[in-house]
Amino acid sequence: MDATSGNYFVTVFCFNFFDSRYGGSTIYVYNFLVIKVLKRKFEKIDDIFSSKIGNPTSVKISSFYNDKPFPNYKEKENLSSFLDTGNKNIFIKSLKDYIGMGKKILEVGCGTGQIANYLAAQTNNDVWGLDLGINSLKLAKNFAEKNLIHNATYVHGDLFDDIFNEEKFDVIYCSGVLHHTNMPRQGFEKLVKLLKPGGIIIIGLYNWYGRFWTVLKSKLLQFSLFKSYGWIVDLKLRNFKNNKAKYEAWYQDQFQHPVESRHTFCELLDWFDSKQIKLLFSLPSTTLNENIDFDNFQERSNKFIRLFKQMLMLFQHYGREGGLFIFVGKK
Repeated sequence: MDATSGNYFVTVFCFNFFDSRYGGSTIYVYNFLVIKVLKRKFEKIDDIFSSKIGNPTSVKISSFYNDKPFPNYKEKENLSSFLDTGNKNIFIKSLKDYIGMGKKILEVGCGTGQIANYLAAQTNNDVWGLDLGINSLKLAKNFAEKNLIHNATYVHGDLFDDIFNEEKFDVIYCSGVLHHTNMPRQGFEKLVKLLKPGGIIIIGLYNWYGRFWTVLKSKLLQFSLFKSYGWIVDLKLRNFKNNKAKYEAWYQDQFQHPVESRHTFCELLDWFDSKQIKLLFSLPSTTLNENIDFDNFQERSNKFIRLFKQMLMLFQHYGREGGLFIFVGKK
């Protein structure tokens, strides 16, 4: 372990990477400005910036995910198959296309770094991942190193600590995270401070209505007797029936998490308004029209339509997969 300054210096370098889709060796060049991103000094453990976590709730969550990091990478997964999987996610692929090159990106609650590594791969973006779970970050860093993703940096720490300097990031991605803290709104406000003016912020939260089925199932599955039969009532567990590691990771994350809150469209809109974040679009949409458009602002519709769209989640894949909704805003 070695002490590392808050001044994080990255120089120009290039490397060869064999991409079978193009039938040859492709050279990617990364060029980063010398910018002070970290606010203070950190230890470095296994090439991951690490700080001590003191908040009792954060310590509990850190222990929870260190036991079974979530989500994990597929066995024998390489960069090509990893990118193919990411490209099939229309939202994530659209986000990467919109970001383009030369941006500074932060994923908060990055877990095993699947989004961070995807956004970094084959780009010259400077991508940072922050998480409470050191074991999850080791998986993220290991995958990045094996696949020559040199522009993804990982930090073990707590969002509520002073880790990053303000207004340093062009894009902040934080999905499935704030509802696992004891201060979700304060966490959002902390993220906004780190975002540059004109930057994009992506927030994903459990929905009060859309998560009804999962809450109902969790009441049944909280008994260990039913753990092995969870696949009967949960589609994801059914898909992971023959993969013990993924089965247990999903079961733990969805049905046994020690800290969880649920939120509404109106609540998150209020958060956005309080910090002058303008809504670009949401998934599902707050209107009757579904679209992914990073260039135009979406209408909010009225409260009745927003309530209808949230209840409709129960009968869509949103409700079947945990009831997560996403808002994308611009500062």
